[in-house]
Amino acid sequence: MSSNSSELKCPYCGSSTRIIRKGFRHNQSGSLQLYLCKSCNKRFPENVRKAKEVTDDLVATYLFDVLSLKSLLKTNENLKLSRTTLYRRIREKAKQCPGWEELVKAGKRRENWGSVMGIDTTCLKIRGAPCVYLHVADVMSHDPLAYNVCARKDVATIEPILRKLKNLEYNPRIVVSDLAPEILASVRNVLPNAILQGCIFHVSSWLNKELPTKKMIKNVGREKVVLWRKIKAIINYACISKNESIRQRYLGQLKSLSLDEKARSVVERFLDHLEYYHTRDELQGYGSNILYDNLCECHIGMITRLESKFMGFKGNIEATNNIIRLFWYLYRKSRTVILTKEEDVSLHYMPLTLFCDCVNIPEVSEASGISKEILTRTALRTGLTIAGDYAFTENKLKDIEKIVLKMGKTSLGTVMQTIGFNQTTTMELLEKLGFSQVFKSLHPSDIIVSSPRHE
Repeated sequence: MSSNSSELKCPYCGSSTRIIRKGFRHNQSGSLQLYLCKSCNKRFPENVRKAKEVTDDLVATYLFDVLSLKSLLKTNENLKLSRTTLYRRIREKAKQCPGWEELVKAGKRRENWGSVMGIDTTCLKIRGAPCVYLHVADVMSHDPLAYNVCARKDVATIEPILRKLKNLEYNPRIVVSDLAPEILASVRNVLPNAILQGCIFHVSSWLNKELPTKKMIKNVGREKVVLWRKIKAIINYACISKNESIRQRYLGQLKSLSLDEKARSVVERFLDHLEYYHTRDELQGYGSNILYDNLCECHIGMITRLESKFMGFKGNIEATNNIIRLFWYLYRKSRTVILTKEEDVSLHYMPLTLFCDCVNIPEVSEASGISKEILTRTALRTGLTIAGDYAFTENKLKDIEKIVLKMGKTSLGTVMQTIGFNQTTTMELLEKLGFSQVFKSLHPSDIIVSSPRHE
């Protein structure tokens, strides 16, 4: 190899310097030295135009932002590459970046890892065929640890990945998951001493699927909808209970209800898995965020958005894994770990997200043992609107506004009876929604409510 060959960069993959001499090209002008890139196995002459480097920042912009290759090239005109060449360079870069095993083994961020691991799976499509994406993250530092696209979702696939993590000296004390049977079995086999915590975000999603109450369902009357809402609220409160005494109170309420067949089945299945839903006191010292696996949910959401950006992964499993490996390598490289205090963790991962449209703040505070002040600050930080003792989502406010508009000019008492909130909460809601209230007396029937549209 000549001294010049070691300075060359492959014009095809754009970054490899593993270049060797590989014969000559002979023509009328004479002989021309040829080189071979050992990374992509492409040959090129010595007078080839120097490849424009595709930097990590450029690739990160493409993978993380909503940018097409065309728009990326338009904003980086100095590259002077075709879309095909740029995409090929990105794929070659993906082949060369380190995998999660190398990053965990290097352990540069190990001091930031806690004792809580999140694990979850989702379905990805590669060339239209369904595959499984497995994601493992350290909950306390927010670091992605292991990420693999697999052909199957079973113990034989998941267990070796967990065993690799354990052999790399990652030994969590708590594992948060959705309690899928294959995940439970794998964790028990590899980490028999770890505490298994069911993700209560998944409980809430499961309840909304099994007992839908947002829209009217065929053959489900209003009374049943009210009952199902109550059941879902009680189960959610039981999941976030501060201690066993508070939890038993909610379980007692469940047992005292007259349940229909559907609701009884849901309650029985929840009670069968109750051992995996620990009270906050049982997990004291780890932060309230360990009741959730929404870190994995968030990370998986990034990959599904990447899938959407590519309009479906079009390579094979290996090529898809390469792109995902590059994605998380650049993600880890770009972010700074900031360990938060317990209150800040509580503010970010509070159980407010469990209660879809409106949150009874005093009730959540009593169940969880977290002060109303922290809950209120959390609600305001996450964009909820406070009225009385409740925090409302924007969608819930819009629904209430539509209901009251249809009522025309009416009394506060009628509005209270229709939307189901007390006088203080209803009055504050109407004020925030822009409805006027005319007082003849303080009694609800003597307070006239009207919209500016009706004045």
